[in-house]
Amino acid sequence: MANQKLNVKARAKAVARLRAQKAKAAQRLRAQKERLRARKALELARAKAAKEKERLRRKKLKEAARAKAAREKDKARKAVNAARAKAAKEKERARLKTAKEKQRARKALELQRRRERAAKEKARL
Repeated sequence: MANQKLNVKARAKAVARLRAQKAKAAQRLRAQKERLRARKALELARAKAAKEKERLRRKKLKEAARAKAAREKDKARKAVNAARAKAAKEKERARLKTAKEKQRARKALELQRRRERAAKEKARL
């Protein structure tokens, strides 16, 4: 009978040990699963952050390209306007030069006629 009690106690102890072992194994498994879940969540967050960073980088590059194109367009427009202004100035200068030349020729002709008239008048007298 005492031997039987001992077997019962030993069996109970063994069962308790087995339960504790199972519980420990289950706890380890839960902890492992939790670590895996946390790692996956972290990787997902990292991937999301990298994607967002790349999106922002592309957006920034696009905006920079747009700004550069606008600057180039403005520069070209200013160059065209400057060329037009220069051409208009040259045209005006040429017009004034020809007008001055005509005026000079007219005065020279007038002076020549006066001299001729004066010479005729002098010859007549």
